[in-house]
Amino acid sequence: MKKIAKIIKHAVAIISLSSLVSLLTPTFQVLAVQQDAAGAGESAKIGGGYAASGQIEGVGYTTELYDATNGLPTSDANCVLGTSDGYVWVGGYSGIFRYDGRTFEKQNMSEGMTSGRTLFEDSLKRIWIGTNDNGVILVDGTETTWYTYREGLPSSSIRSFAEDNSGRIYIGSTKGLSYVDTDMSLHNMDDNGLGDEIIDSLSPGPDGKIYGRTNDGEIFSIMKQMMLKIIAAQKSLLFLRLSPEQWNRKAISIGTRIRKSNVSK
Repeated sequence: MKKIAKIIKHAVAIISLSSLVSLLTPTFQVLAVQQDAAGAGESAKIGGGYAASGQIEGVGYTTELYDATNGLPTSDANCVLGTSDGYVWVGGYSGIFRYDGRTFEKQNMSEGMTSGRTLFEDSLKRIWIGTNDNGVILVDGTETTWYTYREGLPSSSIRSFAEDNSGRIYIGSTKGLSYVDTDMSLHNMDDNGLGDEIIDSLSPGPDGKIYGRTNDGEIFSIMKQMMLKIIAAQKSLLFLRLSPEQWNRKAISIGTRIRKSNVSK
């Protein structure tokens, strides 16, 4: 128990990257999964998500639901991100919150963090926050950078992020695609036919391409800032997933409200 108390004190281990969002009600709530004392000796795999998925043999876990009644200042969580330093970030319509294992700290709204629709950690451990109405905020340690329409964003409502092999960060918004290069300059991809599309999801593939889907169910790929092709058009598309096993079979898993299917690359 002393070891568990120490982990809680340092705020980063028990509440891990395995934080989940409960979909039991239309208003999302945050479900943090905690590891119990039996798993304290697992240095490589710390967190209830490992226990819940059976990745640590003989380890149990407990669950705790957080909402506006017991610590989380909001019950409208749109997105949750567990970062490499052990914090859990929560984005909702009422702001951005960071959880250290004991308390939820609301982030400074004067720096643009007025709401949250999507959260992303890049390879440099920086946090990208996509807001619902205020553009993109990049958090790099104690420094923040704010991208809005003033810097050229086509829309202030952000839906997705992805990073390519060269460190460029792609941004999906309600009006197409943009990317930030390694010099931190913003560029719009307004010549790819997606300028009026809502880009709901972006995901990197093992081939170096970025794959994405639109709100209308189109699936596209990007290579070196150029959209290559539409792979498929699936109405009511709910998710796009790239896993190593599927990639070896040269297939991408997509799911609709009707069924799940695979699309060849």
